[in-house]
Amino acid sequence: MQRRIPYIIALVILVALVGTKCVTQMRRQPASPEAARMEIAPELTVAELEAKGDALRQQKAYADALVQYQAALSKDKTNAVLFNKAGIAELQLGQLAKAQKDFERAIKRDQKYAEAYNNLGVIAYLRKDYKKAIKQYQRALTLGEHSAPFHSNLGATYFAQGRIGNAIVEYRRALDLDPDILLRSSMGGVAALIASQKTERITGTCWRRCMPRGATASVACIACGRRRRRAIAS
Repeated sequence: MQRRIPYIIALVILVALVGTKCVTQMRRQPASPEAARMEIAPELTVAELEAKGDALRQQKAYADALVQYQAALSKDKTNAVLFNKAGIAELQLGQLAKAQKDFERAIKRDQKYAEAYNNLGVIAYLRKDYKKAIKQYQRALTLGEHSAPFHSNLGATYFAQGRIGNAIVEYRRALDLDPDILLRSSMGGVAALIASQKTERITGTCWRRCMPRGATASVACIACGRRRRRAIAS
């Protein structure tokens, strides 16, 4: 039976690994005391340092993960993926300016790096520069048109602008590509998504109310989104 797509309008930005679409929250995490004094074994390879950073990021130890990524970058300054991952860790720590620079460094080394453009869109979105965010997401989509997170991010930004119709189109595309994208949760992605706890509660409420209603849910969900848009932005 064909899935009925509810028109959920919620202020959400998704995080996803290439081929692994996921949802997460931005959390401000103070640098751990261990991060400052963590010893990096000089014999570790770039790949080993990257793997350690990935594991730490999965555990939400973002400051420690950043130490590993920076150690890897000290050995390989041409690695676009490492710059992008360092940017993700900085983004999770709330270090937007540093994250932006690392995403830009990633793009400088790989001008077709769709995830890095997406992540610059997240930076712009968090600064409420929605026009710039949309431009970055659209650029990401020209390089990775089959990415559900990119479509969902674009939809979230349209929603923030009050462009409900455009938001619905992008959410529909995201759900067509990955029906569970708004329900997924992971901490290991390289395409950033940030959502507040308030937004998550509102999104979940709309989803639960509208999902059982099938095709007739569209009008109710649009109204639900409009009623809640002011609360989300506050």
